[in-house]
Amino acid sequence: MSLALCSQGCKKTEIHEINEVYLVEGNQPPDYSGVTSLQVQNYVGRLYIDIRGEQPSLEVIQQGVSTLQSGGLTIEAREEFILNLMDDEEYYQNLWNYTAVQLINGVPRSEILEQIAIYEIVIDQYYQNGETLLAQYLEFESAKMLNLVQADSMLAEGVISINEFYGRFCYNTIYDEINMGSENMVISCFENLFQRYPTLSELQSGVEMVDGLSTVLLQQSGSSKGDFVHIVTHTPEFYSGRVREQYQRLLQRSPNALEQQQGSALLAQTGDLKQLQTTVLKTDEYAGF
Repeated sequence: MSLALCSQGCKKTEIHEINEVYLVEGNQPPDYSGVTSLQVQNYVGRLYIDIRGEQPSLEVIQQGVSTLQSGGLTIEAREEFILNLMDDEEYYQNLWNYTAVQLINGVPRSEILEQIAIYEIVIDQYYQNGETLLAQYLEFESAKMLNLVQADSMLAEGVISINEFYGRFCYNTIYDEINMGSENMVISCFENLFQRYPTLSELQSGVEMVDGLSTVLLQQSGSSKGDFVHIVTHTPEFYSGRVREQYQRLLQRSPNALEQQQGSALLAQTGDLKQLQTTVLKTDEYAGF
């Protein structure tokens, strides 16, 4: 809510400063004339794998090489190429698949759809038998599963935020079965989203909230599992966790203090995971130039 109260002028200034740090690498533009075609080929192939989750053909790689070389391999040329790759449903599908591996043990979408179909059959039977409460409970669980299946397409359409996207992976029957019990639920969310174990106070408050008691966690009040998931996916530490996650995923290292600070601020202000990823993908370090 505090972000929404900030003026538009304030937002534009802060975001500009963040981008400036990422874009400016020195007073003189780097010279990429010594970068070989093989290096560029490796860069293009790696981008396709990390962005779309696919191994491109040699023809596609060569097209990418030509595009980047015609742009002088500059940061600007790389950013344009990266954003074009991200402007595809395969980017969101790959993000869904990656997140599924991290949070629900890689359960495929097809298996979730099968479970939803089973729910529908059982729900119908419950209604026929007059067991309305059981039917309504399963309808609620089925709706959460459907939300999970549709998370990538709804993120692509701008219907949900990156916060809601991750929240749907933590708020469903599959996640509950993997992390059985309220304590395991709280611990797993902290570890998956923040990359740390909760303090004793956080664990106690989190368990109480998941169990339906009214309490305060991370300076926010709640009284249900849904409230708990909302809190842990909307706290500043959620954004810090995504920065660490992307640096470890794309560069196989943790971000330094400046990268962590500015990446977290960027994601908190814009909610744009693509922009955060692009700041990493366009670097010389990632490209291997």
